[in-house]
Amino acid sequence: MTRFPVALSTIGVAYVGSNARFQARSPGPGPLDWDERYNDPNGPVTVPMLSSRGEGWYRVGTDVRVDGSTDLGWECLDCRVQDSAGGYSITERWKVSPRI
Repeated sequence: MTRFPVALSTIGVAYVGSNARFQARSPGPGPLDWDERYNDPNGPVTVPMLSSRGEGWYRVGTDVRVDGSTDLGWECLDCRVQDSAGGYSITERWKVSPRI
């Protein structure tokens, strides 16, 4: 196994659907048509669609690169977001892409 220093180039967030829809038919691994894209992974990441979409499953992914030139593809995580007394919280997580 060889380790390489990697950098995140883009972050994407997409609403996948309600819990019932996700359980019935979750999307395959990899990136989706992102609802929100952030080209500066060091900047703030806000998800305004949470206020309009609310609870459900969201996919969060990042495009991983080595030295800014070699593209290793997207690494993604599905998160179940639920409304709680203090706001929204992530109650389940599901890794959906191969580990680097």
